[in-house]
Formats: sequence, structure tokens, C-alpha cells
Amino acid sequence: SFAIFPNPATNELTLASITNSNSTWIIYDALGNSVLTGAFNGATTKINLVGLPAGIYWITTDTEIPQRFLITSD
Repeated sequence: SFAIFPNPATNELTLASITNSNSTWIIYDALGNSVLTGAFNGATTKINLVGLPAGIYWITTDTEIPQRFLITSD
């Protein structure tokens, strides 16, 4: 499983993983389009959100249920 914080986020999102340290993550926008992908970098992974517009997004891993998060403007 994994946790995300802060939520809402502005420029950076942190993923904390207990079991998925070798899996990939994908962020989708509200329309279901993949906007960012990457791999976990150990137990904690920081994702740069700069360039993504404010709105509702979903993040998922290879094996986990998607979690919703919000990007707000500065």
C-alpha cells in the first residue's frame, strides 16, 4: 500500500510506500489521461508537479487502487 501527502499539493507530492518500493506509479487527470509516470525510489518518492494545472488527479501503482488528490495554485 502507499500514502500520498500533502493533499492538496502545490508543487510536489510525496509517495510513501510500504510494499511497492519496486513498482511504478501513474498520475491521471480528471479526464483519465496519463500525465506523469515514474518509479518508486525506495520507501519515499517525491514527484514534481510543476507544470500541471490546478485540479483533481488520480495516482495509482501497478497493484493498488487509485487515490485522488488535488493540485492547488500557489
